[in-house]
Amino acid sequence: MDDRIRGIREEILSRDYFDKIITRLGLEPPNAAPLKHEALVQGMMRKTKITTKQREMDTFQVTYSGRDPQKVRDITNLLAGIFIEDSLRTRPARRGRPWSFCRASSRSIG
Repeated sequence: MDDRIRGIREEILSRDYFDKIITRLGLEPPNAAPLKHEALVQGMMRKTKITTKQREMDTFQVTYSGRDPQKVRDITNLLAGIFIEDSLRTRPARRGRPWSFCRASSRSIG
C-alpha cells in the first residue's frame, strides 16, 4: 500500500472522524460516559475497512459493517463526506505552497 493510501486510511480511521459521526448522527447522548463513548468509537473503527484494488492503487473503498442498513449507509456516507470536506479544505493550502514559493523565488531573482 503506498504512503498516500496509508495516510488516507489513517485519516479516515481517526478518532476525530468517528467523534464527528457520533455527534452528527446522534448515536449517543451528549453526556455519555467516557468509557461508553470510547467503546462506541472502538467498535465503529473495527467495523470500518479501507481497501484498494490491486490494479487500481490510486483509488480506495470505504466499507462499514453493521446490522442496521440505514445506520450503515449513514455512517459510510458521513465517512466519505467528512473526508471530502477535509480534502477540499486542505487542498487550496497544499496547492498554494508551490505557487507561493515560485512568487518568492521570482522576487528574489529580479
